[in-house]
Amino acid sequence: DPMIGLKNSKSIQRLLEIIIEQAHDIFAP
Repeated sequence: DPMIGLKNSKSIQRLLEIIIEQAHDIFAP
């Protein structure tokens, strides 16, 4: 089922966005 891979990539993308936001907070001067 290709929809499963699509949902997985979307949730992974969301996770990456959250991690990047956290990283901005951590590395902000």
